[in-house]
Amino acid sequence: MSEQKPPENDNMGGWQISVGGDVGAIGPNAQGTINKTTYGGGQPLDVEAFKATLMELYRALGSANLPDMALMDAQGGVRQAVKVVEQKEVQPTAVAEHLKQIGSTLQQANTTIQQGSQLAASLQKIATIAAPFLGVGARVVAGWFGIPLP
Repeated sequence: MSEQKPPENDNMGGWQISVGGDVGAIGPNAQGTINKTTYGGGQPLDVEAFKATLMELYRALGSANLPDMALMDAQGGVRQAVKVVEQKEVQPTAVAEHLKQIGSTLQQANTTIQQGSQLAASLQKIATIAAPFLGVGARVVAGWFGIPLP
């Protein structure tokens, strides 16, 4: 599945929780069924575009002159983010966690991200693609990386 989609019109800002069931007996042998549907996120995530941009970031990190441990941590965060979006149901909180980890690693390494560099371009694309899914603004996600959006 390349894209997680919300219902046609959820009227709840992206969140839909439906619980339905049929319980018709009381007692020790009572049985019932409950069907659950959840969708959590502001907008659907274009998984293929997001993964492609994460791979761009992975390559850009390799040429960013990071200390070895910071490079391993940042690239590990990218790999974990890819694993998360490859799951059947992509969880916005898990995506946000890994993006914040990447940003934290870059900031702790005192990385200077040059405007116009491949690293800056990759981070800006990730912020733009992920923000609607996470239910936050692209500037918020870019802030996790310590970069401004143009």
